[in-house]
Amino acid sequence: IRNYIWLEKKRLKSSPTVISEFLTKTRQAIFSTARRSHFGIRSCWTRDGAVFVKLPNDDRKRIASMEELDLLMNKFPDTSTGLPTAVPITASVMTSQPQAGSPAPVIASGCRPPVTRSKGAAANRNKSNK
Repeated sequence: IRNYIWLEKKRLKSSPTVISEFLTKTRQAIFSTARRSHFGIRSCWTRDGAVFVKLPNDDRKRIASMEELDLLMNKFPDTSTGLPTAVPITASVMTSQPQAGSPAPVIASGCRPPVTRSKGAAANRNKSNK
């Protein structure tokens, strides 16, 4: 029954229900490191207490120790597909300073910085529009 449930848990991916395996401290540390800091959530999994990763060349590798994980992390640069890497915004990336009443500066990537207003400023703006 356990194996049946374990094999069928893929069907739960679109639901809020999660089935996870209890791991030893060492294996949990390996699993967490592989998922969070290198290979990503979709490329790491456990089965029968063992930790597996899918490598960029589509090979699957069982990891038994932190040393093995370190070797793989050095051999394959960061492949996680999590959030995009942040790029610092420098003065050379932004256009010239905006003048009063002009739109916010456009960053080279085409994104605008977020607009933030205090509640007081928003209230004053609403009064002036009436």
